[in-house]
Amino acid sequence: MIIMTTEKKSVISLVLVGSLFLLTGCLGDKNKDVDTTFDASANMTGNGEVLLSIDGKPVIYAGDFEDQKAMALQSNQQMNMILQMMPETEYTLFFKSLEAGQLMKEWVVRNKIDQNPELIKQRRQYHDAVDLQLYMKYYEDKHPVNVTEKEAEAFYKEKRSTIPALILSPESVEIVYVDFNTKDEAEAFASNVRDGSEKHFKSAASQTKLTVIPMTITSDSQINEPLKNTVLEATKFPSKEIVKMEDNSYWVVGLLHKKDAEYRGFDVPEIKEGITKMCADEKKEAELTKQVEKLREEFDVVENKSYFDKKNQNVQRSLSLADKMVAQAQEGFLDEEDELDNENILLEDKI
Repeated sequence: MIIMTTEKKSVISLVLVGSLFLLTGCLGDKNKDVDTTFDASANMTGNGEVLLSIDGKPVIYAGDFEDQKAMALQSNQQMNMILQMMPETEYTLFFKSLEAGQLMKEWVVRNKIDQNPELIKQRRQYHDAVDLQLYMKYYEDKHPVNVTEKEAEAFYKEKRSTIPALILSPESVEIVYVDFNTKDEAEAFASNVRDGSEKHFKSAASQTKLTVIPMTITSDSQINEPLKNTVLEATKFPSKEIVKMEDNSYWVVGLLHKKDAEYRGFDVPEIKEGITKMCADEKKEAELTKQVEKLREEFDVVENKSYFDKKNQNVQRSLSLADKMVAQAQEGFLDEEDELDNENILLEDKI
């Protein structure tokens, strides 16, 4: 039991190490040139008392530890629950995870692995990605998008039919039908049901001793697609239609009435909150698109779109040659020149 508990803590600790350092370990300054002497602990600003030092050099301060812990908890509710249930994990997991990370980092630095070109490349990629996210965040913070209750309600009415969580019961159409083996039989019967009402269906069916079958159709109904489309797209009630089925039979369908879909109300607090956020996200996307276009003009942006056009052309040529090679292989021979041309295209695309 003790072994199992220790193993679980070790696993959680490693997860925490990854989470903490992904969140906070790559937020340091970067230069235009690759800096192999970059030190992640430079973020430790001397905020509060020293919690950890290595060879007399402070690497974790109390204030910085609290900031990193807060960031980790904000992004992971599971960690938050662990800390609430077991307060001692602030030291045994959070602090010890940071300590483990700092020791691993010290080992990497002392063994000059931090000067490995691949590590340098990956570190700069992470720094660039995080920096870009922060710039975008602060730009959006300076350009807030507000949604009025009227806008949110209009969004709700427009989108509610496409949001499954809002639908209590889908739109449905009540029908009756009689099936026939031939189109002529169906047309003969249809001429006797007049306006397609249930009354006329039953009257016509009783004269020929046919069975009238009722059915309710929704967008979720597992039925013949032409039948479903005909029924759900109908605008006149009552009315009648002849529909050819997949088994080549013919149904004479009476469209009786349509029942509108029922939805969860907009005024329910959690619904209003969720819809308002969705509306804000859509509005923000539209606004940001306009703002980016404006920035493109303001900053005199020039795109090298030919780079992507060339890559696309290479892909198309490669696909065309691949099809040709398959056809030639099926015929029992392959043009060596085409094969070399295809390899050159792939190489050119990589370059």
